[in-house]
Amino acid sequence: MAASLFDAAALTLFFEDANNMGLSNRTRLQLANEGITDPEDFKEFDEDGMTAIFSSLLKPPKVPVAGAAARANGALREIQAYEVSAKSKMRLKGARLIAKFYDNVGRPLDPDNMAWPVIKRFLEQWKALMERKKADHGQPPKLTKNHAVHKWVDSFVLHLSQKVGVRDAPLDYIVRAIAAVDPAPPARQIGDPHSIEMGSIDGDLTARMPHNHPLYKVDNGMVFDMIETSVRGHDVAATIAPFRRGRDGRGALLAMKSQHAGKAIYDQLVKDAESIFKSRTWTGTTSVTLSQHMGLHRKAYITLTECAEHIPVEVPNDRARVTYLLDSLKTIDPSVLAAMAAVRQDDADKRVNFENAFTFLAPSCPVIAKAAKKGRVTFEANVSGTGGKPHQGGLGGDREKPGKGATGVALRYHKFEEFKNLSKEQQQELTEWNKANGGGSKGKKKGKRTSPAGSPRNNSSNEKKFKGMIASMEARQAEMIEALTEAQKANIAAMHASPAASPRTAGVGAVQGTVGAVSPEVMIERANVAMLKLSGILKSKDTKA
Repeated sequence: MAASLFDAAALTLFFEDANNMGLSNRTRLQLANEGITDPEDFKEFDEDGMTAIFSSLLKPPKVPVAGAAARANGALREIQAYEVSAKSKMRLKGARLIAKFYDNVGRPLDPDNMAWPVIKRFLEQWKALMERKKADHGQPPKLTKNHAVHKWVDSFVLHLSQKVGVRDAPLDYIVRAIAAVDPAPPARQIGDPHSIEMGSIDGDLTARMPHNHPLYKVDNGMVFDMIETSVRGHDVAATIAPFRRGRDGRGALLAMKSQHAGKAIYDQLVKDAESIFKSRTWTGTTSVTLSQHMGLHRKAYITLTECAEHIPVEVPNDRARVTYLLDSLKTIDPSVLAAMAAVRQDDADKRVNFENAFTFLAPSCPVIAKAAKKGRVTFEANVSGTGGKPHQGGLGGDREKPGKGATGVALRYHKFEEFKNLSKEQQQELTEWNKANGGGSKGKKKGKRTSPAGSPRNNSSNEKKFKGMIASMEARQAEMIEALTEAQKANIAAMHASPAASPRTAGVGAVQGTVGAVSPEVMIERANVAMLKLSGILKSKDTKA
């Protein structure tokens, strides 16, 4: 037994003080007769042993009566029970449990870590740990051909951390990276039983539970059984075969990590993640949305943080993540460019917070905006239909079959008997189609005939309209880019302007000019005018769209 750190005064304070065990001196002396004179002695008793002590204190054995004659006759007398309150019993039981905990994690007992307030904090966590031991956590994660081994290993270790073994410790202590522990325990959190480093009694047990205890083999065998169940039928099952005879769970998992989840795997994951940060670009001209592109950056960051637990990795901070993201956006879309400029200027928030930048940039995505316009009137020409509304066929709208409307009515001439049997919606759609294509009774009287769907004459007309729309869109886009460039130049010039500044030269791209010669008020006003102009163009675009 380790040398006690309790002197006589500390022992009296521990056992007899009302704020600790609260025993009377008479009961304390009898407790010493039962085998507990020092808190170190609690390590020798289990729950049944403590129950036996309390029973003995409550009903002590009879002793011989004083006097030679009485002793000769074998007379015995009753002994007054040794008083132990319910509170004292509860605290003594807690002292036994925390003494066992300190023994498992290699922490010596002293008056500070055996004070009742610390024991009370320990019992709160211990109760939660024992409830986890009783709970059913289900089967361990199954390793299938669709899962990477390194991912499964992480999931399996997480499952072990939820399972409590026969030594009343989370089973992940079996598979920790280093089996041996430092004899000197880490610093204890003031007022708590656990270390500052681990932050909980679970963490201390996982990090410092010894592997040389007689019951270690029981927990180790339990871990092997779980591994064997998880990998049964998978190619890696052959890896754990050498450990089956001894049911060595630790050896089996370390072999799997070495052969199928080693450093080479994590090196490749890091390389792929860094490639996303530094090489992958987004232009907004494909079907990939801005949110999907930014999601790849988020996933790459998570991968790096996971790899950092296994190999040395330089994980970028939030500002670097936003920098990588902005550098990867190679687009000329005005909305995205304006949003990017706002992110760059917000040094207090979005420039240094990836998630906030993500939220701010996502709504400016032109891919989503383009997809949202499907089903409404668009600038796309209807080259396969009759030249009517886009929902009647062609590249835009709902893309119905040529010759049929949205209500299912055939887009052609109908006799009166056919027309009156159509539904109200079909009649209305057919009437509008006739008006748009020069049909109807009036056109019939004049002998005019509408061009059939897909005829050269109709396609030629649609092609002209289509080219006109494209030209209009290109002109508006050029106008917006010019306005955006002007606004950015004005903003930068306004930022450089200062009342006390001397004339100096400031560059914007390839454009240079003298800034100090113009007052800051004028520069700010120019910036405001440029932004208003850009805003007016964007509103005009929305109205025309």
